[in-house]
Amino acid sequence: MIGDSDHVAAGPAWRCPTDGDPWPCPPFRALPATEQVARLLTVYAHQAVRDLRHAADPVEPTDTVRRFLGDLSDADAKRVALRLLRTRQPIADPPPTYPHRPMRPLWRCSACRLPWPCEPARRGLLAAYPGRRDALLRHLVSLKVEAQTTLTRLGSPPTPAQLDERFVAWARAHDPAES
Repeated sequence: MIGDSDHVAAGPAWRCPTDGDPWPCPPFRALPATEQVARLLTVYAHQAVRDLRHAADPVEPTDTVRRFLGDLSDADAKRVALRLLRTRQPIADPPPTYPHRPMRPLWRCSACRLPWPCEPARRGLLAAYPGRRDALLRHLVSLKVEAQTTLTRLGSPPTPAQLDERFVAWARAHDPAES
């Protein structure tokens, strides 16, 4: 059984985060319509819980869960809200206009075919996170975890040290004054 957010994509790339196919991918289309709607509502609820709890007029996560997923008991709404707050969301790819994007599931650059992030991708990531090294590192660690999972499934897992060097170490070592 696939998870609630498996095979559910978001922009700007609109590719399935599980298999890399254009979305909606065949596994998602094969689901009954009611399950497709339930998965989409869960994904939207995930984002809404995070967004609305920090809005100018904050909304309790349990109220957001009820708004998206229907009439739930207090205990069920709390359990779902906590689960949504604890799980990470899929990471968006760079904009489609940027040529050095990751090709999933191989984690190679779509432009130069080198292991991603290649040098141009690294420069683009640094430019996308000016003065926000912590946010860049969080983003890269999330991508590293995603790459480790998919590359392991493909049977060619790099070591954790190799993945750390490839995805994170270069950003830790970068001097923010050089940006």
